[in-house]
Amino acid sequence: MIDAACRNPLFWKHKTALENKKWPSVPRDEHIPWSFYANVYFHNPIGRNLIQNPNGKDKLKHWKVLSKGGDGFAFEQPPAGSDQVPVEAENDSKLIENACFSTSYHSCSKEQVIDLSALGINSEVIKQCNPKIHIIDWYAGRFDCGCVYECIFSLLDEAKNLIADNVFEFRTNINQWEGREWHKVEHCFKEYPDNVRFVKFYHGGTDRQFWAGHYGAKMTGSSVIISFD
Repeated sequence: MIDAACRNPLFWKHKTALENKKWPSVPRDEHIPWSFYANVYFHNPIGRNLIQNPNGKDKLKHWKVLSKGGDGFAFEQPPAGSDQVPVEAENDSKLIENACFSTSYHSCSKEQVIDLSALGINSEVIKQCNPKIHIIDWYAGRFDCGCVYECIFSLLDEAKNLIADNVFEFRTNINQWEGREWHKVEHCFKEYPDNVRFVKFYHGGTDRQFWAGHYGAKMTGSSVIISFD
């Protein structure tokens, strides 16, 4: 039996504040279930990076690998042949290491799918509050080898079907001798239908000269952050 106090949002707000977790700036609404506020406390989904293992420190843990051509993905610390990972990238994804994934001479790609409902952000919360979904990735090449980088950020429904007009795609070619600098890709979903259930984060890369080893695009600092600003 659930205690009546647990059904009061202020109960969860107090517990959240005691543990220095982020509390959403949402109006108290009778249509928002009390379980949402409980999930804010238990899962802490607001204002933190929901991508797990954003820089490869845990190898490929938490990622679904879609392709691992050539010599597959590598973890580099520090990044080989490119600049140091910018402090901004480390702040965006809450990293403390100068590290990244690196790709090879055929396609290397992977994804993570985040279940918003499992975090307590269900259709009613989306309908009433329409939280922002801010997605970021960082990429670089090497100083000595051209490469290709691509990413797709998308919103899916309960059946994991793509929701029309809610996809962001980016692809770029980096020329040889021009690749060591890090670049930021970002997109914010602000207005979307209330049947959104999942956020899919995809990225991948390859080199353009088919060199053995890991001379393809590098990526790090991946992040998905939910806010109620």
